[in-house]
Amino acid sequence: MSRPVPLRFLRRYFDYVLRAFWTTLTGPFSAAGRLRVFQGGVGLGASPHRIPPELPALSLSDVFRAVPDLQVTHANAASGNVTLVELVVLCALCRNLCPERIFEIGTFDGRTTLNFILNTPPPGSVTTLDLLPQDLAHTRFSLAAGEGEFVEKPSSGARFADRPEAARIEQVFGDSGTFDFDSYTGRFDLVFVDGSHAYEYVKKDSETALHLLKPDGGLIVWHDYAGDWPDVTNALHELRQCDPRFRGLQWIGGTSLALMPLGKAMARLKLPRDGIE
Repeated sequence: MSRPVPLRFLRRYFDYVLRAFWTTLTGPFSAAGRLRVFQGGVGLGASPHRIPPELPALSLSDVFRAVPDLQVTHANAASGNVTLVELVVLCALCRNLCPERIFEIGTFDGRTTLNFILNTPPPGSVTTLDLLPQDLAHTRFSLAAGEGEFVEKPSSGARFADRPEAARIEQVFGDSGTFDFDSYTGRFDLVFVDGSHAYEYVKKDSETALHLLKPDGGLIVWHDYAGDWPDVTNALHELRQCDPRFRGLQWIGGTSLALMPLGKAMARLKLPRDGIE
């Protein structure tokens, strides 16, 4: 005898079916909609639709021009993590910038969180925001196809949970589209944007990152640019083209990292500004 289908599953199933139908019906009429259709195809096994990078490119040698000793741990990457090269780049940027406070949008398993804190001298700290599984069905914007697996994990920040460095890590939970950032505004030197890869979230999180930086500037870094998540690439291209505040966006060639130093961070990192207005 077959088992009855749980009511919770049926609700989510019909929600997904209706969203897929609406996306398919309206998708061709907007850039964001077309990208959503492509992303949905990836979730069903189709090849990812990659958008060629248009941001001015930096080389890895630009980033590693002068870097103090780094600490890199948990080199093994899980699905959803930055690559080992990207992890080393993030550690190098952190070492050169010498941030007092870091904000991370998207904790996942805490691999980047832990490496940030290892390369931030005490009493520096990291605040990291993650979405809880029970909030997955109540987000402000729709997530990109396939993102649910990164939310529905056994625990958030597992890689730093039992480490002594966790004492300098503040872990908060919520939807970055609705989270109250008021008490965090203007307090950070570095913001790492690695939350949802959906177009609306990338734009919202990028706007949030600007407000989180200290008045004298800082560094914003994005993950998954020019990779398998076309919404990220499309959103960053649009921000640079249409919003003067994001004219400083650059891409680190050979990675899926984009960055934008502002104010004091420009002087500390000493990165080339070729192609930046």
